[in-house]
Amino acid sequence: MDGYGIMSKELTESEKEIMRLDDEALDYLLHSRKGRWFLMRLLDRTYINSQTFNPENGGLTAYNEGRRGVGLEYLGMMIRDTKRITMKQKAEKEYTAVKSRLERSLE
Repeated sequence: MDGYGIMSKELTESEKEIMRLDDEALDYLLHSRKGRWFLMRLLDRTYINSQTFNPENGGLTAYNEGRRGVGLEYLGMMIRDTKRITMKQKAEKEYTAVKSRLERSLE
């Protein structure tokens, strides 16, 4: 399965073009400070690094897992090659620095 959730199958020209446009858009975001911020917020909001299980509410667990599935799809696109991995790491450093600065300012 690739980063788009597509099993090994012959892609149509339309699907190939959509993937190309997605790749261009992701590269654009990863090369922009605001784009990297947006992607890190997206991963946070889709519970990529958080627990999704709620022992008191199975419906909420399912909802959270659905959100997480979307985040995993985009994460898969971000870690498909070394250039993107490097840009993702840059995004994580920037994101962590801003969040740390904001937390310190609240103390």
